Amino acid sequence: MQRWYWAVVMLALVSACATAPEPLRGEFSGVTPQTAQNATGQHVRWGGKIIKTSPGQNETCFEILSYRLNESARPVEGDNTQGRFIACAPGFYDPDVYARERAVTVVGTVSTPITEKVGDYDYRYPRVAAQTVRLWPVQPKVYAVPRYYDPFYDPFFPFGYGPHRHRHWPH
Repeated sequence: MQRWYWAVVMLALVSACATAPEPLRGEFSGVTPQTAQNATGQHVRWGGKIIKTSPGQNETCFEILSYRLNESARPVEGDNTQGRFIACAPGFYDPDVYARERAVTVVGTVSTPITEKVGDYDYRYPRVAAQTVRLWPVQPKVYAVPRYYDPFYDPFFPFGYGPHRHRHWPH
């Protein structure tokens, strides 16, 4: 009996860690920015990296490079993007805080697409009237550190100080 109790408690704790924050929860259409050509009125949750933040008089618009979302609704960066989209939210969002390359998730309704230039190309952006804009904290970069570093080892030094010195000594 007690084993089952702890198994259920652990399962609840693990599943609690994998859910989206409250403002990003709900039922959403399966429409992606790539498939949103005729999706006006659909309720969506999209995310990605900010390309540009443009505050206006009454709203701020974000140009976003879309990525798929993980179970916490955070964008997962990679080579497989889902296109670009524009999300506009009421109010002022500071472009220095909502800066280029920051991860963001928006919840809103797909509205009429707009066409703008990307270089010389006319790109048709799906547009989202955003009710929620979630800026994700910056994740620290992880660097691989060698397990062992010998400051005296130089593979290009003719006498080869360090672990391989026995192979390089002249006779």
